[in-house]
Amino acid sequence: MNPRAQAQLEFSRYLNLFPEETDSLGALASQIESDADDVLDPRNMRGHITTSAVVVDVPAMKALLVHHRSRNRWLQPGGHYEGGLLWSSARRVAVDRTGVADPGLHDWSISEGCPIDIDSQRIVARPSRGEKAHLHHDFAYLMVADSTSPVAARYEELVDARWVSLAVVEELGDARLGRIVSKLGSVGILPSRRQ
Repeated sequence: MNPRAQAQLEFSRYLNLFPEETDSLGALASQIESDADDVLDPRNMRGHITTSAVVVDVPAMKALLVHHRSRNRWLQPGGHYEGGLLWSSARRVAVDRTGVADPGLHDWSISEGCPIDIDSQRIVARPSRGEKAHLHHDFAYLMVADSTSPVAARYEELVDARWVSLAVVEELGDARLGRIVSKLGSVGILPSRRQ
């Protein structure tokens, strides 16, 4: 299956699981359906798909986060699509950016065949790089790893990389990370902690 067809299939599966996100992902739906340019190519300045890894250690209730320099935010490790299967691109980026040892695709991701989260983010123009304002349509794949695995920021855009308790992740106040942690509870990966 070619990468665009894979993206279309995974996006369709995702919306079947999370139909309440259909409106917020309208730009991605339109682009996958009608853009003649490659939606996975980072030179596509309408927007392009990026991949990231939500790496968790479920028994330890921790997630791997990176602190992004220019955004000044904690995020899951990710970057531009690097070829092959979308989830394997996310895995490669996580390993390259943090050195996390042997993250594997979570059973939920295998059985559902889609990311745990998709988010479209507006990226500001960067004329110094020849980039216009555009969208990143990030496909975040759920992965597992051992939180005793040492990690470090291994990319110039990152200030730090560390394992963070999921309770602290929720307290960061980041809407996307909060949504992801909530989804981990709603799909049965984490024990329900909300009353």
